[in-house]
Amino acid sequence: MTTSPMLKFLSFFKKNKNTPAESDTKATPADETLAAITYHTMPKKFINAAGSGGMHHTKKWGMVIVGGGGVVLIAGVVFLVWYIFFAPLAVRPVAVSQTPTPAATSVSTPPEAQVSTTPEETAESGQTATPATGDVSEKDCGATAVAAEAGSMTTDSVLACVGERIVDGCKPAAASIETQTVSGIRLAVLGLRQDSCLVQLTYPAPSAISDAALQDYANTYLRCPYNVAGLTSQNYTPAQLAQYVYAQSALEGMTEGRNCEGSAFTLWLERGQRAAVAEETAASSSPSSLAGNFVAGVDTDGDGLTDIEESTIFATSAANPDTDGDTYSDGTEVLNGYNPAGEGTLTDSGLAASYENTAYGYHMLYPKDWRVEDAANGENVIFFSNQSGFIQIIAQANADQQEIEQWYENVNETAPKSAAETLKNGFAVVYSPDGLTAYLTQTGGGDYVYVITYSPGEDQKLAYRTTFQMMIQTLTP
Repeated sequence: MTTSPMLKFLSFFKKNKNTPAESDTKATPADETLAAITYHTMPKKFINAAGSGGMHHTKKWGMVIVGGGGVVLIAGVVFLVWYIFFAPLAVRPVAVSQTPTPAATSVSTPPEAQVSTTPEETAESGQTATPATGDVSEKDCGATAVAAEAGSMTTDSVLACVGERIVDGCKPAAASIETQTVSGIRLAVLGLRQDSCLVQLTYPAPSAISDAALQDYANTYLRCPYNVAGLTSQNYTPAQLAQYVYAQSALEGMTEGRNCEGSAFTLWLERGQRAAVAEETAASSSPSSLAGNFVAGVDTDGDGLTDIEESTIFATSAANPDTDGDTYSDGTEVLNGYNPAGEGTLTDSGLAASYENTAYGYHMLYPKDWRVEDAANGENVIFFSNQSGFIQIIAQANADQQEIEQWYENVNETAPKSAAETLKNGFAVVYSPDGLTAYLTQTGGGDYVYVITYSPGEDQKLAYRTTFQMMIQTLTP
């Protein structure tokens, strides 16, 4: 009989299984095996603790720790939300970085023509200035009488006191000056404006002024800057230095083109007009018209810019003498080439443009909206104001390279009314008697003389006097 494969497979397990007959070891009886086992039971003292009615103490402490951690976590989140959204922020002082103002460009080489830029309080002007560091209190140096010649009083103690304060960082000081015609002119050192020392003269009441020509200046003041380096280069004693500063600031020594300011200086600029009016009034038998006399432009805020200049050229306020609030008057900034309505220079501001004449070797600033008539770098260039009047510059050969005073005298057959001034741009300048024409050549005598003339309009108003000076001061080779 043939065996099937399935049966063969089952038979494999069957024949390998040990049967009781084939086992070499006898089975141990059941009762003996159980008897050999040792039983262990939990002590009764632990039974109640582990029963269903209680909780192990370790588990209790674990729950306490977990619960406490949750409370701490929730409190931390609440505090964080409060701190971010509701806690007041501590304000830390922030160091304000100010863009350094470019060093004030002085308008002429002589110290008196330099422009200062740190104001100080004065009784009439109301402006403020930061005195030199150190002793900032004003020192009263007393009273003295000064001689007419600058530098003649070498040992005067009052002047020496003022001069020493100037040399010592332009520290505030004051003295009373007695002259033959004015008693009690107050000479005051106000403080530094960058590299310049600001000096102010205040004129006394009319009763203290015996000169009729100076009566108009009673109770007025004028303020002029002096370049510190220029002052020290004079090599004067302190007394001589103070006398020099006084002589250059006094009305008797004032010249056209100066960069001073104040009520006395404004009156001085208008002296020609006032003289003409007085002369016309005296000549009552002659009813001639004043139409031929120049009339000062209206300057509502007294900052040195006429209302027309403020509204049509320099974007300043005619009711605010310091439009950009930097403590420098608008007129002072214009004369130094700075933007009176904001930061930077006139060129940077876009208020002024640069004209260059390569044929005659010069360039200068002019109001950007003015029309320029220039015949291809010609010798005659006109800048039209588009309002009233124009400014013209003519280049004339200086074949002998004469100094400007000598050239003027040769051409006009008379000496200039005032001595030549040396400007910061390397030119020397003299003015016509009416102050409306400037003659410039390079110091030592240049190849050309540049004649710059301001011609007012038909109304004869001097509306662009400061613009005229700005163009003169910015003329460069």
